[in-house]
Amino acid sequence: MNEILQSLTETSPILLILFKATLLLGLAWGLHFGLARANPRWRVLLWRGTMIGLLFIPAAEFLSPKILVPIEPPQVTITPIQTPAPRPNFDQTQIPIAPMSTPSTKSTLSTTPPPPPQSKSIPWRNHLQGIALGFWGLVAVLFAIRRLQSLRRLRALLKQTETPPESLTQLGHEVAKNLQCKKSFRIRLTLEKTSPFLASILSPKLIIPKPALSEERPTDTLGILAHEIAHLKSNDLFWTALSKWVTVLYWFHPLAWKLPAAYSSACEQICDSTAAAYVGNSDAYSQTLARSALALMDLAPNQGLPMIRSSEISKRLANLRRGKVWGALRKRWVASSLVLGIPLLALLGSLAFVEAKGEPALSALTGFWETDWRDDRTISLGIQEEGRFRLSLLPQGGERYADSG
Repeated sequence: MNEILQSLTETSPILLILFKATLLLGLAWGLHFGLARANPRWRVLLWRGTMIGLLFIPAAEFLSPKILVPIEPPQVTITPIQTPAPRPNFDQTQIPIAPMSTPSTKSTLSTTPPPPPQSKSIPWRNHLQGIALGFWGLVAVLFAIRRLQSLRRLRALLKQTETPPESLTQLGHEVAKNLQCKKSFRIRLTLEKTSPFLASILSPKLIIPKPALSEERPTDTLGILAHEIAHLKSNDLFWTALSKWVTVLYWFHPLAWKLPAAYSSACEQICDSTAAAYVGNSDAYSQTLARSALALMDLAPNQGLPMIRSSEISKRLANLRRGKVWGALRKRWVASSLVLGIPLLALLGSLAFVEAKGEPALSALTGFWETDWRDDRTISLGIQEEGRFRLSLLPQGGERYADSG
């Protein structure tokens, strides 16, 4: 574990952002599967917090002050090795030792010009990071263009919608009042073969296909209105659009690819439960959902919030058969989650790993080797502090040494 943290002290900010995002997404998916049978509002809260965290992490890496976490460097262990030195064959005559010459204090100026300064070579990984960043930006721009094209198609569809009868508008306002939704919206009718969906964040519009409305089945109209108004009350349209833009930024991360689907699934489960409770009969609303799925030929535009997604319809019908009505979460539990989650996100985004400062492991290393013979001559070899080298030859009655620093 210490080796992993030690590597984070030398990594680039981009790789650190990737590490933090992976940690956050991994934790979010673990909680998502752990809350599979709990109130889906917990999963909605979970993914909203995850989206905020994924946007906060890169911003905090470059803009916010850092909380420095010192990481101890790996310890260097030195095992002394002792080897017997060969016994030199000294004769009995005194070995003359020439006195060491004193270096001259006169300085001479060299006429040779100094070598030109060498340009520092840029590490290859800096080039690699630049290429990777450019490739990420190119692909992100392509995904952003795709999202903008979906928005353009949605606007074209909205221009072709019609004004509904006054009775339908009044019914929609009545349903909104009963569901305690205070946000204003407009109902628009379309001839397109699509599912009912909510569109436009700033001026919400509830788009209903004309074939979905039938005077013979009034519960269908009530169920559609209750479902979409439940989305409007919970601000699901804004968060759904945000989840798709988050995947544009994190298009390279496999754990982010299914984030919009996971969030939308939890939202649909809540709105189905709300609509079934409002209609008063889960079986009746299930039939409404099934009829809408059978009549569906084309999906709604990506920027909208469709009522029907063919890949999830069987799962939603199975949830409705259980007859579970998911109420609002207790405020104290939500407050406790926010008190715990917000500081954790702030801490994760502001953490910076640095190497702990300390004395070098080898600065105080002193090694010494000494051999003593019977003829009272001693050769000593030592490695002193700060890399000094000492060689001493000790004959009888005197000491000569050479010391280089």
